Amino acid sequence: MTQPPSDSYQTPQQRYDQYPYGQQYGQPQPMAYGAYPYQPYPENKHSGMGVASFIIGLGIGLLELAMVIAAAVMESQAGPSGLDEKSPAAIILGLVLLTGLLVALLGAGLGAAACLQPNRKKIFGILGILINGMILLVVVGLMVIGLAMK
Repeated sequence: MTQPPSDSYQTPQQRYDQYPYGQQYGQPQPMAYGAYPYQPYPENKHSGMGVASFIIGLGIGLLELAMVIAAAVMESQAGPSGLDEKSPAAIILGLVLLTGLLVALLGAGLGAAACLQPNRKKIFGILGILINGMILLVVVGLMVIGLAMK
């Protein structure tokens, strides 16, 4: 008669006795009272509207800066009489500046909407509001100064 090794062999009754009532073989053991399994919170994603607002702010900021520099160069080359406001270049420059203001306003609105989205990171929305708001303030301020000088 062969005896099984005492450490590695369990009879079916011994195997079933080590599991609590109602728990099947191979299922995880219940946790202690009050213990919770580790489940990390999912990390919030960046808001798409916030990223769009930030990119709009950077792009329009560079465009408006280029337009202000172009206006300064055109004014300095115009001579003592100043820039002719009815010239095609001046009209296009003014339209591009106004279009940039409208797009900056859109970017600020996207930034505000991004800050109101639940379960999203707010950093790009806040940066978009700040950059687009600064563009609006600076360009409108330059327009007011230009109108006051006439």
